[in-house]
Parts: sequence; C-alpha cells; structure tokens
Amino acid sequence: MPIIRTMKDNIFRTFCRARNFHPVWYHVLNREAKKKWRAHQSDTPGVPIQELISSLHRDGVAVTDVATLFSEELFDAARRFATESLARPEIQEEIKRHERMIIERVKSGGQRKGAKKYLKDFIVEPYGSTTDERIPDIKNPFIRMNLDERVIRIAGSYMGIAPKLRGFSLRQTLPVPAGAAEYFSQRWHRDPEDRKMLKMFIYMTDVLDEQSGPFIYIKGSQPGGVRGNLFPQHPPAATYPEAGAVEKVVPRELMKVCLGRAGTVVFADTSGLHKGGYTISAPRLMYTGTFYSLASLTRHHLAVRDDVSALSPLARYALE
Repeated sequence: MPIIRTMKDNIFRTFCRARNFHPVWYHVLNREAKKKWRAHQSDTPGVPIQELISSLHRDGVAVTDVATLFSEELFDAARRFATESLARPEIQEEIKRHERMIIERVKSGGQRKGAKKYLKDFIVEPYGSTTDERIPDIKNPFIRMNLDERVIRIAGSYMGIAPKLRGFSLRQTLPVPAGAAEYFSQRWHRDPEDRKMLKMFIYMTDVLDEQSGPFIYIKGSQPGGVRGNLFPQHPPAATYPEAGAVEKVVPRELMKVCLGRAGTVVFADTSGLHKGGYTISAPRLMYTGTFYSLASLTRHHLAVRDDVSALSPLARYALE
C-alpha cells in the first residue's frame, strides 16, 4: 500500500541520516576501523604526501601525478593493461553500442525509455566495476596502485580510519555532441554512499581542457568543509541540484577544474559537490579506485583468491 511504502521509505531515510551523523559514523559504526588505523598508521608522511592530505582536509580535492606516488614501471604496466583491455573485441562492440545510445538519447532530448536507473550510456568499463562484486587480482597494476602504502596513507589520514577498498574500474568516457545537455554524473552532484569517502582518479589519457571531460570539484564542499552544507547529501539517493543552481551561488574560482596529462592523479571526497566526464573532443580513459568506510551503504566485499600475506596490515584490511 502507498502509505506503508511511504512509511518504510521515511524510516530508511532516517536510518541513512543517522548513519551519517558524525559521532555515530566515527565512534560506533567505524570503531573497528578507527582502532585499526591507530594501531597501524606509520610515521609522519613525507612533504608531498602531507601536502595532499592537507589539501583534502581543506578543499576535499587534491591533484598530483603518478611520478609522486608510483614507480614508472608500475604506471607503464597500467598503461599496457589499459590498452589491452580496451582493445578487446567485446569492449569495442560495447563502445559502438554506447555511441549509438548517446545519439538516440541526445536526439530524443532526454533519458532513453526503459533505461536502468543510474545507467551511464557515455561510459564503458573495460575492467572492474563499482557496482558489481569482483575478485581483484592483487598483482594487477591498478589494484597495486590502490593498495600502495602512500595511497592507503592518504585515504586513512583523510578519513581518520582504516579505509576499505570497495570499488575499482577502468572507464572509457565517450564524447557527446557539442551542446548536448549534461547527463547523470556530468551534472553537479554528491555521491550518497558514505559520509566520508575517497576516490583516486588516474587519467590514462590527456585531459587538457574542459572539452575533454575533466573532473570538477567545488572546493570546501566535503563534509566539514566551509561549503559542506551547500546542496547537502540526502542518502540513500544522490543529490543533484537543478541546472544552473550551483553556478548561481559558487564563484568560478572555487570550481577546481582538474586538468592534466596522462598520469595525473586526482584524490577527491565525492560526497562533496563534483561533476565530470563531459567530453566533446575525444574519449577519456580513466581509472577510479574507491575507498569507503564500514558505515557505507554500499558494502562490496571483494573476495580475494590471491595470497595477501605480503601486503601491509592496512592493505589487507582494505580488502577484507
């Protein structure tokens, strides 16, 4: 019955808001992760890493490059893996299918009829997923990047707890016709999965202007930031302000447009206001690794078949 359904929805929304209340989130739901972080966090990180952490606390976003975090050999392995993954015949067919869907949607002026909720027709995933449970190969170069001690240190220092790796994907973002309306994650929004989360984006292709699909973030819109209450989260649903609403109240200089060559790394708390992937010039290839907390509404358990004994305690915990 509609009344019962409405009551259930209201109760669930109240439950979600309660989980995001900081004392509940930090001291109750993440008490285990808090203890794990305190037990295994290492000494004060070097200057480049500390600057990234400081930027995240202040702005909710920080930009660096693979040379600061990883070896050249590891990034070269990631590029080879990305090229091979993208070249698979089934992925090329998927790209063609999505290109047709984009044309159909733009011509119709809106979302395709019968589309699944949150389906992004401008994105194809050659590897991994943030919605399906997968079994990661810990020797995969992208997974190795996510489990690198410097990355774990950045995520843990920002979140204040031992983080959980709950999503990973290599994504090809397809161009849309010039003038096409922004669609789904191309629009300003806040992710709903957790009070605090951290995503690591690695550009695998050059993103040198706003026509090539950069990640864009409202500085200070992360929880606890000076703009943290601007168009706030409403879990369990993502927050999507009306078109033009953000631009009316946020000066252009507070919109961090993350441009860079292939190898640029962006860390961001996507519970803050952000958008990206609107490219009209060329496809954008990007890897995303997502760290959530134990309080997250998205509880992906990444079953691991590999021997993880050589990993650090925090990296093993991230996979548990």
